Amino acid sequence: MRVKVFLSERVPRLIGEGAATKVVSQICEIVEQEAGIIAINEILTMHMGPEDILLNLSIDFTDNLTSLEVEATISRLESVIKAKHNHMQLIFIEAQSIADHHRNIGIS
Repeated sequence: MRVKVFLSERVPRLIGEGAATKVVSQICEIVEQEAGIIAINEILTMHMGPEDILLNLSIDFTDNLTSLEVEATISRLESVIKAKHNHMQLIFIEAQSIADHHRNIGIS
């Protein structure tokens, strides 16, 4: 019986379940503390295994940042997120304006 309960709690994480709400909130806090960011357009997470989470972020950066500054910010965010959440080794961050993001998902 104990094995059945354990497996029922763990299996969804093996088949693509999103990260816990607490983890997503912590990621948002990390991103929001970074200078030069206007908004988080979208955050997507998916368990690739029990202790392996894929993170995809779409972020709107301020227009006054150079491409080098955007790259540095993305690298810094990846480092901070990985340090706090060592189970997130696959992190993809997209720089996109909120207007373009809305257009891409069909919001006028």
